[in-house]
Amino acid sequence: MISLISNVGFPIAAAVAMGWYVNKKDKEHKSEIDRLSNVVENNTLILNKIYEHISERNDN
Repeated sequence: MISLISNVGFPIAAAVAMGWYVNKKDKEHKSEIDRLSNVVENNTLILNKIYEHISERNDN
């Protein structure tokens, strides 16, 4: 019985721990990507406004 727990128990515990860790990192990564997407969208809006402003000045 002890041999069975030693041979099977640790791999099961390790697999559960790795699954939990991957799930945690996946949630953190999604949060990072959401924030990064928001920053890129805001930068795009600002760049468009700058472009419009420069275009108006060049037309005059």
